[in-house]
Parts: sequence; structure tokens; C-alpha cells
Amino acid sequence: AGMNTADPQAWQRGRLRWRSLVRAGERMKAARAAGRLGVLAMHHPPEHAPEDEKARMRGADPALSALCAQGADIVLCGHLHVWRAMPFRASAGLLLVQAGTGLSTRVRGEPNDLNILTIEGRKVAVERRGAGDDLRFATLSRTTFEKVDGRWHTLR
Repeated sequence: AGMNTADPQAWQRGRLRWRSLVRAGERMKAARAAGRLGVLAMHHPPEHAPEDEKARMRGADPALSALCAQGADIVLCGHLHVWRAMPFRASAGLLLVQAGTGLSTRVRGEPNDLNILTIEGRKVAVERRGAGDDLRFATLSRTTFEKVDGRWHTLR
């Protein structure tokens, strides 16, 4: 499912709308009922790295808790032009996969990159590919996570 987090009044921070949360929650419940992982895509990250000083979206923690309860497993996002893949601090039941920037000059000391997710059951491999000097995307890292007893664990 996708959520529009754009906010013309606060474009840096973004906004989670209740109506979007309800719709996404319905999709997450359907995925869980079908035995699939619930994957949610949004532009703005609902959680930042500790060193990031930008303001987070208002209401992000309650929204993450609600989405997790409704069956969300993975949140895909971007906006900050930095790469991360890790369980959320606010809820270890959600995996954050944040893309850096694919084709922008607004890099933050990292190469342009993209993520490829391979999902097999309760395991998710996140392959980060980055552009080299020849502008070809090569594998920079590959991390596998597994969801056990409602929590994400890093396997390698």
C-alpha cells in the first residue's frame, strides 16, 4: 500500500493523514489474512536516525503503532537522501527500509542508490545498489532480516 505524506504547509516534515492510515490499515489487514507481509510505501520517513535534526512527522509514533497492529511489517521511504535498513526504534515489529537518492545531485556523502527487496516467507533480503564512477549500479550491501515472534532480527 502507498501513503501520500506530502504536506504543502510543512513539506520538509510531511504529514500522516488519518484517512490514509485507515486505507493502508485495511490493505495491511488483507495482507496479513492472506499470510503475506504488509509493505507500506511513503515518501517521508516516520522515524529519523538519532543524529538527524530534522523534525519528524507529527503523530508518527501512534501511527506506526496502529499500522503495526493492523499488519504492517515493512515501511519503505526516502526523503532524507540517506540509506538505512533496520527495525524501527519505536516498534521492532516494523522494518524501516529507507532509500538514499536514485538520480539526484542532492546526495549526502553517499552514492546515488536504490534498494531491491527479496521476500521469502518471513525473511526479507535488502540489497542496496549504488552508482559507481561509471554510473552503473553495483551491489553495495545485502542484509537479511527475519521476523520471529513479531520482531525483526538481522541475520547477516
